[in-house]
Amino acid sequence: MHSEICSALQADKCFNEWLQLLPTAFDHMGEVVFSGRNQIRKTAVQLDDGSMTVVVVKRYRVPHFFQRIAYSWLIATKARRAYFNAWQLNSRHIDTPEALAYTECRAAGWLGYSFLLTKVDDQEAIAGMLRMDDAFDRPFATALAAFFARLHDRGVIHQDLNNTNIRFSRKEDGTYSFSLIDINRMTFFCPNEAPPLRECLHNLTLYWDLSPMYSYVAHEYIRLRGLPEETYPLLIRIKKAHDRHWRHKKALSHLWHQIVH
Repeated sequence: MHSEICSALQADKCFNEWLQLLPTAFDHMGEVVFSGRNQIRKTAVQLDDGSMTVVVVKRYRVPHFFQRIAYSWLIATKARRAYFNAWQLNSRHIDTPEALAYTECRAAGWLGYSFLLTKVDDQEAIAGMLRMDDAFDRPFATALAAFFARLHDRGVIHQDLNNTNIRFSRKEDGTYSFSLIDINRMTFFCPNEAPPLRECLHNLTLYWDLSPMYSYVAHEYIRLRGLPEETYPLLIRIKKAHDRHWRHKKALSHLWHQIVH
C-alpha cells in the first residue's frame, strides 16, 4: 500500500495506524455521504493528542481493465491527482477541502482501490441556486461570475465544472464564497496567467443550461475579465454546440440501453 500524508499529520502515530487499516475498515466506518461508482464516507479519527478530527474519505472504485493498466503503470491515480491538485488550488487561493492524505492499494503493482482523505466541506452545491426563469438571485449570480473569472485569471480549468462540484456559502455580511470539489481532473496554467480564451469559454458550458441566469453570469464574467463585447455571442455559440452534442450523446446512450436490454 502506497500512501502520502500532509506534513501536519506525517508524525501522528494514531493517524498513520488508522490509515493503514483504512482499506479493510472503510465499509464499516462513519456515515455514507455518497454512494455510486465511488463511495464517500465521513468519519472521526483520533490523533496522538487525544483530539478527534472529522475527515471525509473518498474511495475510488477499482478501475476496469484498460484503466487499470494506465493507472497502475502509466499515469497518476485519481486519488493522487486530487491530493496534489488540492495543494495547487490552495496555492492559487482557490478554496477546496484541505487534502490530508491519499493511499493506493496495489498487488504486484496493479492498482485496486485508492482513497483520498480531506477535511470536511459543509458548503452547499450551487445547483439549488440555479434558476431557469428571471427570478434568480442577482448578487449570487454576480458572485458566481466573479468566481469563474478569478478561477480562469489564476490559470485554473476544472474539467468537470458542474453544478454539484461548485460549492458555496453565504457569509454574515451577505457576500458569497465558493469552493471546488471532485478535483482529480484539472488543468493548470502558469499562476496569474489565464488559459486560452476558447478553453475558458468551453469551461463555462458545463455548469448550467441556457437561461436568463446563464446569460447574466456570462455578461458579468465578460465584464469582470475585461473581455470585448463580441465574446458573448461566441460563448453562446459554443454553449449551444455543447448542449446539442450532449443531447445527441444522451439520446444515443438511451437507444443503446433499450437495444441491449
